[in-house]
Amino acid sequence: IHSCYRAPMLGAEPQAHVTLPPLEERDWLIARTAELIAAFGFRGYVQAPLLEPTPEFFPDAWAGGEASVRRVLLRLLRYAAAATNPELGLGQLEVEVVLHDSDPARRGAVVGQPPAMRGHEANAWFVQLEGKGRVARFAVEDVALREPENLVPALARAVAHCVRVVHRLPTPSDLAGQRLIDLSAFALGFGVLTTDAAQRFYARSSGGFRATRAESRLGALSVQDLSFL
Repeated sequence: IHSCYRAPMLGAEPQAHVTLPPLEERDWLIARTAELIAAFGFRGYVQAPLLEPTPEFFPDAWAGGEASVRRVLLRLLRYAAAATNPELGLGQLEVEVVLHDSDPARRGAVVGQPPAMRGHEANAWFVQLEGKGRVARFAVEDVALREPENLVPALARAVAHCVRVVHRLPTPSDLAGQRLIDLSAFALGFGVLTTDAAQRFYARSSGGFRATRAESRLGALSVQDLSFL
């Protein structure tokens, strides 16, 4: 077996040309993944589907409001329940969503928003468990409702944070904790969603027939790290 892995594949490029994270970073990613498998079990890596942004996995109609966000979160929690210990009851959690107005005068208090990651503010995040641990509260910037293709992966990250809290895994509020949340998404089958949204360029309507180029970024880990995972 070892000789098979050491032998170069036909047409393979030399190892020096393969874009991989630095060795120290790879070791960190693998070690933290081993910890997650010990905490969540192996089901998420060998049985849970790799969720894709398609109607097969997200068949609900998107109306662009709180109810649409809540439906996506409930669906993601059910997927997370199938990928972890069913006794934790992730699929039975109730969900509350707080929408934050972009107008500062009507915005109110913002609780739990993580620090900026790779130069971009989070547009959706997990706030806390309430009601003796049976209610999961999430927050969303209302401007994010206009771009569900970017919001859904952000909600997947938020659910990964929620799962860590339910499992009582340490999750610091700084960037180190955000790196752990990114990594946890893979153990739940969310890796395709979050990697695809890690850095995205697209056209945003400026009214009429005009469009401007826009960029969105998700998470604290680099695209290189996420692709490696």
